[in-house]
Order: sequence, then structure tokens, then C-alpha cells
Amino acid sequence: MKLKSKLRGSSGQRISANISKQTPNNSYSPKLSYEDIRFTCCDCGIEGVWTAEQQRLYYEEWGGKIQATAIRCRACREKVRRAKVEQKKHMSEMAQKKSKGRAS
Repeated sequence: MKLKSKLRGSSGQRISANISKQTPNNSYSPKLSYEDIRFTCCDCGIEGVWTAEQQRLYYEEWGGKIQATAIRCRACREKVRRAKVEQKKHMSEMAQKKSKGRAS
């Protein structure tokens, strides 16, 4: 099993957080500021950086959970999204075939 390395980048950017825009999600620890976080993708092992600005967007604009953190690189996130879309499409097709079989 790969170990996740989440090392804070010292040369990165730091942005003050707007706590009123964060979704608490039962958390007692709101983010007071965001700074670049280095991580290793859990799928491909590539080193990546979750930037302070990306965190601000995720937590404040898109309502992401405060406890969440980056674990996949962009390419692997897109691969997971495509797989979910394909699975949904496949399940829909199977449901249509099943309902056609009952109607006959």
C-alpha cells in the first residue's frame, strides 16, 4: 500500500480563508487560511500540489467538506469521472433492456 505524503510546501502561496463561506459539515475546525499542499496521487503515484487558490475554490465556492484533501492528480480525477459516467450509462442501458424484456 502506498503511503500518502502530505508535506506542506514552504515556498507556496498562503491565502486567508473566509470562514463564513465554508460549509462546516459537522467540523469544529474551520480552515483559517489555505497554503499549497504537496501530495502523492493515490492512483498513479505522481507528486502534485493542491494550491491555496484551488483549496479556496473547493471549500468556499463549491461547498467542499472541510476534512477533504486532494488525493488524486487531475488526470486520475478525470479518469474516475469518466468511469462513473460510463457506469451510469451502462446501468441505464441495462435498466432499459430489463424493462423492455418485461413489456414483451
